[in-house]
Amino acid sequence: MSCEGHIRGLIQEKTFITIAEFMMIALYHPEFGYYMTRQPLGADADFITAPEASAMFGEIICFWAIERYHRLYRPQKIALVELGPGRGALMTDFLRTARLLPDFFNALDIHLVEISPKMQEVQRHVISCPEICWHSDAEEAMQAIKGLPALMIANEFFDALPVRQFQKTLAGWAERGVVLSQDDRLTFECKSIDENDIPFPPARPNDIFEYRPAAQRILENMIRHLSRDSGAALIVDYGYLDGYGDTLQAVSGQRCVPVLQNPGAVDITAHVDFKALQNIAGEKSTLTTQAEFLIRHGIVKLVQAHTRKASEAQKDQLALEFHKLISSQEMGILFKVLEIEKRHHD
Repeated sequence: MSCEGHIRGLIQEKTFITIAEFMMIALYHPEFGYYMTRQPLGADADFITAPEASAMFGEIICFWAIERYHRLYRPQKIALVELGPGRGALMTDFLRTARLLPDFFNALDIHLVEISPKMQEVQRHVISCPEICWHSDAEEAMQAIKGLPALMIANEFFDALPVRQFQKTLAGWAERGVVLSQDDRLTFECKSIDENDIPFPPARPNDIFEYRPAAQRILENMIRHLSRDSGAALIVDYGYLDGYGDTLQAVSGQRCVPVLQNPGAVDITAHVDFKALQNIAGEKSTLTTQAEFLIRHGIVKLVQAHTRKASEAQKDQLALEFHKLISSQEMGILFKVLEIEKRHHD
């Protein structure tokens, strides 16, 4: 059976599945799910993330982490948790930089949250550090680091969590989902609902609102840990600061494709509602663009340092990478950064 066949069977049984259910099967089904069966990252894959685009991204995140480690008065042991490490590029660059500061490096207790056995295998091969614990979900990781101050990193993790979509109708809010059309194709349809626990915004008829219960759950869990044991979290993703609308998209071969076409073989994501995440994070959190974050943490000086010992070709490459990370035409503005910092004696 194919992923689409499995989805069709479920719809025939239930007549309607939510977009979150559709995403869960298309991305995470153990047998057919996109993330479970393939390597989606890299130059010749479906999409490129910032760590794949430039080693400087992971280096800057390490600078950020070292700063937080010092603010916590250099604990003897500190958990380093990465949610969704991809092909391990960010963690590889982070640890290479961390080794320059042996006290910091030796204090790290490293935990990676990765649901895909295939990607875990890639990470084990790429990240040269023997002392790493893998977890299949964030909750398991939070349990494992209980009692330790923590540094948590989530780069392009929240966008892939299943999202529910609601559409405003003249009769109230309805949930968008997937059904089989009369000519037997997967298609979107709305179903009226009676939900009082969702923070619907004021909206006009036909407006679409996206809600991510999984993101809320995971972030609340992270905040609980940081509030109890101290530390900091960094969430980097493409998303918006206010407003709403349909941001569901599918990507294959670095091109947008129809969301319902070929489930299990395409990457499906939705933009992250950063305002909703910041509301959960509360005070002691800041929200900026990726460009602002990288500049504030020293990417200009880092480029200059790398340039001093670079060949002409390498200088050109560094300039391209710098542009990719901070330009408003590239990742600089579309990608947002939520920083959260908690010290239990504050």
